Amino acid sequence: MTALEYPDVLFAPAGQHRVAYRMSGRPPPDVVVTPGLWSHMGLSRDDPGHVDFRLRMELFCRLIAFDSLGTGLSDRPVGGLAVDQWVESCAAVLDEARSTKAIFCSLFVSGPLVLEFVRRHPQRCSGLIFVNTYACWAARADYGAGAPPEEVAKVREFMAKAWGRDGFPVPSAPSQAGNAAFLRWSAAVQRAMASPEELLQGLTTLETLDSRSVLPQVQVPT
Repeated sequence: MTALEYPDVLFAPAGQHRVAYRMSGRPPPDVVVTPGLWSHMGLSRDDPGHVDFRLRMELFCRLIAFDSLGTGLSDRPVGGLAVDQWVESCAAVLDEARSTKAIFCSLFVSGPLVLEFVRRHPQRCSGLIFVNTYACWAARADYGAGAPPEEVAKVREFMAKAWGRDGFPVPSAPSQAGNAAFLRWSAAVQRAMASPEELLQGLTTLETLDSRSVLPQVQVPT
């Protein structure tokens, strides 16, 4: 797929702000793929793996992806809760795409965000796919399966030191450790998605999110 063939970045109005999004393929169904708080619509086409994933998905759905307010090519409002901004961004994109129902493919840290969207807009979800994610990251008094404080601290330390550097994705994608082009691309995407300060603020948000109470309310294929 050449740059000219790759779908354009579009913008959906969200109040006074704009949300960057991209869609391709044909419905039904609509499938929203989201990694969570951080993404960048402008750079995803520079990685062959992402292009291949999009081409495969386009064979059977309309694929929708977006940068939440506060990241990537979307506007960056001052203040406001990251969770509220994410839900608002997602709703704005679905409105602009005229999508009444969508399947959500939740990757990485986006589990609690997608579940919060389902809690607020249950009628807009027709299915859920969770990939390497969770409903609650950090441990709680009643949730020993969550990451203990020392693990959360290690993640914060690693991300603060490695964000925007070539070695960042290696622990989660060891098969790419020798792929210099992928590592350079990944580092560039990280720097474009969020500053180190924005990253740490986002991590604080992720530590506090707990969407376990939403799970019993899920009434769609999951």
